[in-house]
Amino acid sequence: MNELLIKNVEVVDVSFRETASKAALKYFLERFPCLSSGVSIDVLIVQLTVYQSYNVDKCVYETKRIDETWREIGQLKDESGNNLFLELSKVGPCLFSI
Repeated sequence: MNELLIKNVEVVDVSFRETASKAALKYFLERFPCLSSGVSIDVLIVQLTVYQSYNVDKCVYETKRIDETWREIGQLKDESGNNLFLELSKVGPCLFSI
């Protein structure tokens, strides 16, 4: 296995949420451009930055599998009712299959 690939996949592991690097996300988006599905890298980086400081514990505790956790993270909304991590939550599950 590619060691760099394994190291960077930590970006989708919620237990590494606070320490996940933007470089790891960029690594996957540059290596697999189809992951961004037309969304700019900047939007995904902003969502990652907010995600790192957001309390997602409820999503983690109420789910049993990581794909379910990311589905729940994708449903989190801000005060205006906008999804906070909609685009990021689409990229995360794609990395599980790599």
